[in-house]
Amino acid sequence: VGITGVPFLQIEPDSRGAGMGNTGVAVADNAAALFWNPAGLGFQRDNQASITHSNWLANLGVNDLFYDYVVVKQYIEGLGTLGGHITYLNLGDQAQTGETPDVISRFNSYELALGFSYGVEINKNLALGSSLRLIYSSLASNTSVSGQKVNPGSSVGVDLAMLYKSDPFYFGSSDAVASFGINLSNLGPGIQYSDNAQKDPLPTVLRFGPSLNFGLDEDRLN
Repeated sequence: VGITGVPFLQIEPDSRGAGMGNTGVAVADNAAALFWNPAGLGFQRDNQASITHSNWLANLGVNDLFYDYVVVKQYIEGLGTLGGHITYLNLGDQAQTGETPDVISRFNSYELALGFSYGVEINKNLALGSSLRLIYSSLASNTSVSGQKVNPGSSVGVDLAMLYKSDPFYFGSSDAVASFGINLSNLGPGIQYSDNAQKDPLPTVLRFGPSLNFGLDEDRLN
């Protein structure tokens, strides 16, 4: 069983990618490319913004947990496509207790990431991309456990990505384009919450896979 810090970085921010089984690394054709594969920005020429809000664990009757993701991207002629995102997970109000149920103190837990991405088209078939992510995690700040003060944790994560697209070719009775993407995300130092604690690693993930994009003619639709 792998144990990492800040697992909120693995939450899929768009319903399209999640609905297709967490695919997206070889598609990456909209603003969600910042999460799935920042190299996909290199093939994009439009400007776009997207906002995601989700009540977290709503079926458990918890009202103060929610997840927010805001992303924007902009194409700059001659430079490439730049993007930025904010990820916020509010974990609600918490109570600190001791050996008895008596409440010692109350605190709010949340985690935040601020990221910047860049994608550039190397040629008509290949694009490269990268992201830099600043991570801040406040789980039990200003409390003490076994005499050790709990502090907010912080770290930095980097993504390295590539996306290849083939020239159009004939597939069945329509044109098609095959793609292959790879993204190694959240490379960086671990995160810790007290001076003497061992650092927990970031949730580093390697995504790779192919896609095939082709049109449907009237015969296939009927």
